[in-house]
Amino acid sequence: MDEFSRAFYEAKFENAFYRKKENEFQDFFSLIMGLNYRGDFMQCKPWGKIGDRKNDGYIKNSKTLFQVYAPERIIENNWIKKINDDFNGCLPYWKEYFNTWIFVHNQEQLSPNIINTLLILAKSHPDISIINWGFFDLRDKLFSLHDQDIELILGHVPSKKNFTNLKFEAIEPVIASIAYKENPPESELVPVPKDKLYINGFSPAIETVITIGMLRTPLVKKYFNYCSDSGLGDKIAGTLNEKYKEFKEHNLNSVEIYNELLNFIMGSHSFSDTDHLAAAYTVLSYYFENCTIFEKTKSEIASS
Repeated sequence: MDEFSRAFYEAKFENAFYRKKENEFQDFFSLIMGLNYRGDFMQCKPWGKIGDRKNDGYIKNSKTLFQVYAPERIIENNWIKKINDDFNGCLPYWKEYFNTWIFVHNQEQLSPNIINTLLILAKSHPDISIINWGFFDLRDKLFSLHDQDIELILGHVPSKKNFTNLKFEAIEPVIASIAYKENPPESELVPVPKDKLYINGFSPAIETVITIGMLRTPLVKKYFNYCSDSGLGDKIAGTLNEKYKEFKEHNLNSVEIYNELLNFIMGSHSFSDTDHLAAAYTVLSYYFENCTIFEKTKSEIASS
């Protein structure tokens, strides 16, 4: 895996971690753990009226029991109740089999009251190691896997070679797929201020992906210079601006919007075509760099 592929996988993991909820998140966790602990990690399937008896996964050799929680909404009291109910609920069935209990969740950080709940449980049960896993813990487990396993979980991503060898032939179908989707009002292309990445609050992973895409944006500019339709670039800028506004109205954050715009640009095209995918990332970076998608900086607001 080269440094470009790693950056794209970082961004894809981040998107998956925050977008997946409830059972989908639990399946994501189980796949990562199953590949990390082949033959040792046991996924517990809910069974009829007895459910899973508060067991979302178990590692036999380390005597570790997992409970996974990734709700649609973050309500602190629900988290506290979930932790207490799941820990106390597992004891009658599994206590003799585990000495480590790990609460896996879909957050980077926990609130003081949730942390306090975990500490009270740990104090009340000194014979059991009580741990919580969030973003960075699951990320470390993913990237400890072999490249082929990471690809199995997250799918294909472009490599440095895809960007180095990017040509007009790859750019053209990406441009065409956007041009024929909608016809919004034309938008004038405006150079992006240097602090735009910071203003939009992108994660380091998305900042890196956008920066990689910018390496080949001169190819997109050259394409438009040679294009017979002199207004095509502005038409596509208008299309992407309209999609940005639509996603913004649905209260998506900048990282989610970036990924939705990428999906929009890719359309029905397979993500396994890494040349096309590299072209899509490049086109998205070009419009981030050259038009007013995403939040404006102070200098943009002052000049508008």
